[in-house]
Amino acid sequence: MIISTMNDLPGYRIDEVLGEGREHATQRLVEEAEGKGANAVIAFRFDTSELGSTWTEICAYGTAVRVTRGE
Repeated sequence: MIISTMNDLPGYRIDEVLGEGREHATQRLVEEAEGKGANAVIAFRFDTSELGSTWTEICAYGTAVRVTRGE
């Protein structure tokens, strides 16, 4: 198993992306915001924490808001 903090691996070609924790964290944030009646999220950020030697926690956070388009 090759593990890297880079977005690519020199000398290798990425053939398939099988999933990303950021997408999952973002989807959970969207579901929570929609559950509160929001139609937008502002101040969106990612945060990560190492949990032991084999796990990484990825958190997506922001402020759920309801917006209307200005003129």
